[in-house]
Amino acid sequence: MRCLAFLLLAQALVQALPAQQIPPADTQAGDFFFKMPAGWSASQQGNVFFLNAPPTTPGAQTMISLAAYPLKGSLRKTLDLAWNEYQKSYRVLQAGQVVTVQIPAGNRAVSLSARVADQQGTQIVVLLLLAQNGGRAEGVWFMTNDLAPQTYQAHLAELTNFLATLHFADLQGPQPALPGSPTSPGNPGQFGGPQPGSVEPGGGGSATNSLVPGTLSGVYRLVDGAHGAGTQSPPYLVFFASGRMRRSLPNSLLDDYNDAYQMGLDKRMGPNFSNAWGTYRMVGDQGQIVFINGGETWDITRYPDRLQVRGATYVLLDPGNGVRLHGTYKPVDDASKSITFRPDGSMVEEGVISDCTSSTSYGYSGGNLTTRENGRLCFDKPRTGEYRIANYAIELSFPDTTRPRLSFWLEAGAITRDAPVIYIGKVKYQRVQ
Repeated sequence: MRCLAFLLLAQALVQALPAQQIPPADTQAGDFFFKMPAGWSASQQGNVFFLNAPPTTPGAQTMISLAAYPLKGSLRKTLDLAWNEYQKSYRVLQAGQVVTVQIPAGNRAVSLSARVADQQGTQIVVLLLLAQNGGRAEGVWFMTNDLAPQTYQAHLAELTNFLATLHFADLQGPQPALPGSPTSPGNPGQFGGPQPGSVEPGGGGSATNSLVPGTLSGVYRLVDGAHGAGTQSPPYLVFFASGRMRRSLPNSLLDDYNDAYQMGLDKRMGPNFSNAWGTYRMVGDQGQIVFINGGETWDITRYPDRLQVRGATYVLLDPGNGVRLHGTYKPVDDASKSITFRPDGSMVEEGVISDCTSSTSYGYSGGNLTTRENGRLCFDKPRTGEYRIANYAIELSFPDTTRPRLSFWLEAGAITRDAPVIYIGKVKYQRVQ
């Protein structure tokens, strides 16, 4: 894709800049010294610094985020941890190879670029660069969904100029963990890209099936045909105990979902991303949702077995914590796939995680962009393993040590080993035997 090729080319141009000719910096942000791109604005949340490009296209946003992390063994391992966490929230469409570079300031760095899609299908180009500075990995994240060729290339030129001026505070030896960094205890969103921090009061948290006075928590499904009068209600509502909520299912799993981080990131990526988010407040069994885009409000009434939201009826789906199933299940619209749960806790899946795709690797040879088509990877034969279900997720464990994880839930009140219907990966499965 041209966008990814341009991004890799920008990275190659940075490598070619002479280390001794660093243009003067005019801005300091923590460990980072750099020349602010003309017209960009800066903000800070916690230990993360955000540089935002002026808007050029409605609904589009381009930003650079800066965050310092303690090294986790090596630069490459630290980058792998960061990228693995980032992929929990975005679907990778195309990714280049990890490359080792030396930035103009002289620091050794590793970098990865990719094209990803969010839960609405909006495509984003991402570049992650980690540069070693003493015992820290200085992280630079570049993200844009403004992929119109002219503005895209202009932003790449600004990124190249920014990296040409970038250098760091002089650090000697290992540094203590920073708040919001990968080794800080009790940090649920570690390494999911630069963390914007809490947008609303209250910490992050995962959805659970518990109800405490004044809060909601969990995934609620719209009862078929139960739309409010004159409204089109979303199929799912997700409530977090922190007081945040979404009017759509996230792409990433809820058992380790950091709603504070994700809401903050989506706000910074623009209204196309943040439109799903709102906050809610309950007083007894009455409450109200306020969406962060435009302040739209929806009233909530809680009953023992359901929620009434803007006149529509929603029921709480069961997260299946610890459930052991028995029987064979198939998707309602695809009899070629199946998963069989055995009484001993094992399972046999056929096609549930089938994925027959090819991927493309990118690199440079003699200063020219090169591509290589990788082989096809398929899992379409029966495979036996074990499984674990908890907090809206199922983990399948196979003898080859692979552990794919998919979203999972049961219909309200159906937590039984003979449940007639289950949902895996947002697909409805029916018990056939």
